[in-house]
Amino acid sequence: MLKSISGKQPLGVQIVGRVLMVAGCSVFAKIILLLLLPEQQLFNFLKQQPLNTYEPLFGLGMISLGKNLLLLKEWARRVTIWLLWASLVFQVGLALLYSSYAFPAVVLITAFLIVLNYLSTSTIKERFKAPELHKGGNLKPTS
Repeated sequence: MLKSISGKQPLGVQIVGRVLMVAGCSVFAKIILLLLLPEQQLFNFLKQQPLNTYEPLFGLGMISLGKNLLLLKEWARRVTIWLLWASLVFQVGLALLYSSYAFPAVVLITAFLIVLNYLSTSTIKERFKAPELHKGGNLKPTS
């Protein structure tokens, strides 16, 4: 599970970090589409969602969180876990309120629990706390 592409981050951390960065960039793609395209050319789902004033901050936050996960910052791991728990509670609430949303909520809840479990394992915690990773040093233990 700790096999990584670049040799520094575990593969799971790379996936979660990059998914967060892509999600943050998609927020900016939506904003650009809403601002540049005439209304008749917008997709139906974009017409139904007005531009929120906090969306740029949300997008920047996701990009920053993903980047710092890739840099193995402990605070980014903790914030990601906290946000996953908050999203988990939100998804359970939606599933209880809207029965038609039950199946998509179960899929999201399962994915959130898998990522929460992964980021909470002791081997991943150790990788985030290892100081030699942040200094660009050797990953092998020194004696």
